[in-house]
Amino acid sequence: MSLYDPNSRQNIQPFELETDSEASDSEFELDEFSILFSSKLSDITNKSKNILEKLCEILSFQNVKYFWGKIYIISLETINVKIKNLILLQILIIVLIFTPLNLSQNKENGLIFLNQSSLDNVLIKSKNQLTNIDLTNIVNQRSISDFPLSKELMKDSSYGTYKFSGIIFNPKSSNLSIEQNHKSDTKDIECKYLEYTSEIFVSKKSITLGEKLGPIRKHLLSQDKDEIDKFIAKQITKKEEKGLSNDAIAKKNWFMFGSSSVWMESEQCFLTVSRLMYSPDGSKKVPNISLIRAQTFDKNWKEIKGKRIPILETAIPIEDQTILNNLDYNCCKESDLNYEECLKNKNTRQELIDKYYVTYPTVYKFPMLEKKVYMGPEDPKIILKKTGNIEEPLIVFNMATTHARRMHVFSPHREINRIVELNFKGIRGMEKNWAPFLTSKDLEPVTGSRGTIHFVYNYEPLEILKCSLDDGYCEKEYFSSKHSKRSNKSNFGHIRGGTQFVQLPSAIPNLKDKQIFVGLAKTHLNDCGCGSRFYRPILDIIVEEKGTYYHELMVPSMDFNIKVLNWDLDSDKCKFYNILSPNSIAFWDIIRQDPKTKNFEDVLVFTFSEADELSKVINIKGLLNYILQMYAKNDISESKTVSANNDIELQNSMKCVRSYSQNSCKKYGELYAQ
Repeated sequence: MSLYDPNSRQNIQPFELETDSEASDSEFELDEFSILFSSKLSDITNKSKNILEKLCEILSFQNVKYFWGKIYIISLETINVKIKNLILLQILIIVLIFTPLNLSQNKENGLIFLNQSSLDNVLIKSKNQLTNIDLTNIVNQRSISDFPLSKELMKDSSYGTYKFSGIIFNPKSSNLSIEQNHKSDTKDIECKYLEYTSEIFVSKKSITLGEKLGPIRKHLLSQDKDEIDKFIAKQITKKEEKGLSNDAIAKKNWFMFGSSSVWMESEQCFLTVSRLMYSPDGSKKVPNISLIRAQTFDKNWKEIKGKRIPILETAIPIEDQTILNNLDYNCCKESDLNYEECLKNKNTRQELIDKYYVTYPTVYKFPMLEKKVYMGPEDPKIILKKTGNIEEPLIVFNMATTHARRMHVFSPHREINRIVELNFKGIRGMEKNWAPFLTSKDLEPVTGSRGTIHFVYNYEPLEILKCSLDDGYCEKEYFSSKHSKRSNKSNFGHIRGGTQFVQLPSAIPNLKDKQIFVGLAKTHLNDCGCGSRFYRPILDIIVEEKGTYYHELMVPSMDFNIKVLNWDLDSDKCKFYNILSPNSIAFWDIIRQDPKTKNFEDVLVFTFSEADELSKVINIKGLLNYILQMYAKNDISESKTVSANNDIELQNSMKCVRSYSQNSCKKYGELYAQ
């Protein structure tokens, strides 16, 4: 069989390599005519290296790069395209002749041809190449023991099929006529031409998160270490509750929901934050005060009580660690002679632990403004910042201040300047529902600074903020209305922040000059056919390209086959508020890749809330294939350009999202009518 037989699945698909003059020496782009070699050997002998370099010199290659012991990249920039394949064949034959000399000790070792590598210094040039990557030599051979996956949830039988349609926002060529494009009525737009329909797989069973709230209330009332403890105790004590038991008060007037999680691989636990609310009249709509409850869970979602995570800035000295290890704090009864000494040791030990660790579960503490209602932090979201080997959780929430309701970022594993209020010129009186994300630049270490964080501030028109984690000052990094002449009539302002946005799993190589972000926002619809309010997740894929941001695709009103409980939690019928709110993407990674089809098996862990009271977890498979195949199955533009045509296409896409969302609500209301 010919090496380049077009009917063979075994074909080697080479890529061209171009060198960016602005890139570093170790950064390369892959296109379609270069060849990438990767060996399983931990090292390559000098003899092989010299032979390959000499061969390249003889063939007059202009640019030869290699990563010692791991990879060879051969560039054919100066050779006519018509003879590239011929020369590549010569190289392959010669290399294959010499390779057995170095690999003969292990029959399993050999020359492995990859369409692409996950190394950070390899760049993919176009989005449609994402479906052609072959990572089997990487993802299929690595251990997944550190992933938060139970044996049960690895079984295909644990998942059901969920079919849905997304709306493309960046078509290369529109199938709609100019006359249709200018019509404002959604029914006149052929949304089917913008549809991308497929399926994913959702775990049949969900896990409900939560705990008994009575012990939390009791613990908060017992704390009096500082003014914040006293403030909280004051706000959760009402004379009307006198005579009621602690559990009765907790059952009637306390609520916890909105659990947002991230998997900390270094700690082998999910770190989860939830909104803890106290409402003396028992109303979920108007709480007196909200707090942030933080817990840790293992990979099976069993709570880890007493879990200690080190504070980042402070390493525990050897002498303090010795004291901590030697203290006897197992106090006996008060009548015992050593009780006082034991109690002293216990207090000393706790002081040392609090100095160097955060112990979970806990309630995060920081100053709050005293008001009649709506005190404290609301709607906490968590995002994990990975810089090198350091994993740092950041908690984003809104909270009332002396002048307005503002967004804040809290760093629970820091000792100094743990909370920062976010501000920018032209900020509104009430701010909430910002969706955080971290760009590649945000993840780079900055000497003397905590760096930056980004937010989706508004979805339509799309507005992106970049905020300092040092002083909280934000700037509008991107505002689509500046680049558009479209009418506000097309705006769909019912999209709000939901989960954080994350990049594709780390094994997927980077795109040149582009970043892809995936998140679940939520639609807020009123009186659309299912109760007075209808909230649903909406999958949103946003692309950043040289400072410009744009929606690539939206999937309206996803319910993941969930029968959503109503506001009173007594049925799944549509009445009053029908709320399914996305909270977090707790984990997302590749499990394996099929060597033949090149499809990925990925798992995404998704947390959500029902009825502003219950927090749940499901696993999702197949989302990565859905996203990558979007580029293969649809005629999507490689880049976003500002033009009248693109404005019209964006308006049409958003009208379709609005129409699909409203139709989804109506259909759900018909299925679950009272």
